[in-house]
Amino acid sequence: MKKKLIFVFVCMLVFSTIAGAISSSKTSNEPPEEMTMGRAHTVLAELGTATTCPYCPSHEQYLKQVVGDWELVSLTCSHYNPANGHTPATVARLIELGMGGYPNSFWDGGYRSVLGGQSSVTNLQSAYNACAARSVADVDLDLVVTWLGSAQIKIDVDVTNNEGSTYNGHIHAYILEITSRWLNNAGKPFPNALLDLVFNQDINVASSGTWSDTITWDGTPLGFGDIEEDNILVVASVFSQSNDYVDETTSVRVGNNRPPYTPTIRFPPNGANNINVGTDIAWYGGDPDWFDSVTYDVYFEANDSTPDVLVSDDQTGTSYDPGPLEFSTTYYWQIISEDNHAASTPGPVWHFTTREPEPNLDCDGTLSWTDISPGGVVTGSFTVENIGDPPTFLDWEIQSHPEWGTWTFTPESGDDLTPDYGPFTVDVEVVAPDEGEQTFTGKVKIINSEDPTDSCTIDVSLTTPRNKPFSINLLFLRFLENHPHMFPILRHILGV
Repeated sequence: MKKKLIFVFVCMLVFSTIAGAISSSKTSNEPPEEMTMGRAHTVLAELGTATTCPYCPSHEQYLKQVVGDWELVSLTCSHYNPANGHTPATVARLIELGMGGYPNSFWDGGYRSVLGGQSSVTNLQSAYNACAARSVADVDLDLVVTWLGSAQIKIDVDVTNNEGSTYNGHIHAYILEITSRWLNNAGKPFPNALLDLVFNQDINVASSGTWSDTITWDGTPLGFGDIEEDNILVVASVFSQSNDYVDETTSVRVGNNRPPYTPTIRFPPNGANNINVGTDIAWYGGDPDWFDSVTYDVYFEANDSTPDVLVSDDQTGTSYDPGPLEFSTTYYWQIISEDNHAASTPGPVWHFTTREPEPNLDCDGTLSWTDISPGGVVTGSFTVENIGDPPTFLDWEIQSHPEWGTWTFTPESGDDLTPDYGPFTVDVEVVAPDEGEQTFTGKVKIINSEDPTDSCTIDVSLTTPRNKPFSINLLFLRFLENHPHMFPILRHILGV
């Protein structure tokens, strides 16, 4: 008996949308939580989902984390449109399950259900754990699938009853497309989408007996004449007639493993110039078999159009930091994808060229003076700096300053300023204008001598005070007039 977890995804828009709801429910006739671990069986989960459902991708995402690398089945629909996966089999099964909104997963035929968009695996893992602990009938389910070509497959099913009495059950067989032709709301193919449901019938198997049947399925009349052998999976499940819960599930892939997708470039664009020396490289990857894991080997080398230096192997991420790069250098890189079956797919060789190192002028500081006497002398300073890429050299000069006052800069220019030098101080002396009661403003502009568009400015302001008239209190003058022999010198100075 196969020990796998099989997930069947189903949907129908005839039911109302329950947007973003998260819940977990139990059926009324389930056994208590403290039951002992049942006979091992493969858990079946069926999820109602839709192409237009915005909350369905999150439910699907976390459901995949619960199932790991086991099979998954999607039954999809959208506005009763067969082109979007709304098949009669989808509708029939959802009616049987009593679906009331989507996304909604039903576990082991409804022993557990989880409703709405999910933010973690918690509810889904709990549903799986409860189903895995169930007591189930001791039946074996054997499935043989043969590809006949031209969209035809032969399906043989055997159900063996190991119980001491007759087993009364019901059998389903789901015919699935591994990489679906239909897309979910996130724009990705539904995994293992349902094409048709066969062997949908009751079975009665005597003790120690075996029920067997064979069917030849042809997808052409249903509009699936373009199916490919390596993209077909068949899942079969046996349900108890007494409670409609699953007693066993098994699956068979019709064809063989498919290699990973060819890696495609994200950044930098192939052949790009002037790429920053601190850039990362990034690509898109993946595998047509959603249940396969993919790793990437990264080859990266300077000035070699056939890079053979392996800088990172078996990494799971789709980006790589090559570290500091050289200026004005062409780098070549290639990604090789490999799945867990050792099938690999090399990507093309891409290349990019790093940019020439460039200086970058920056200045800092302000020149602000207040309450300065007309004609007074003030001093200040500011800094200039090359904040460009090493090992650049920058020549700078003062291009302009305010027209008011008399300005002196020490120095007025400089050569070969490097980023390593840091801020360079320029001293300033200004003779204030003769006008009083004024506020003078402006800017000092500094430029890169070899690139005038590379420039910076320093704000300037200077104020001169008001000329206050000299006044003497009249009472003081009368005092001096009444006492002519006191303070003769002061009277002379004041002219009274």
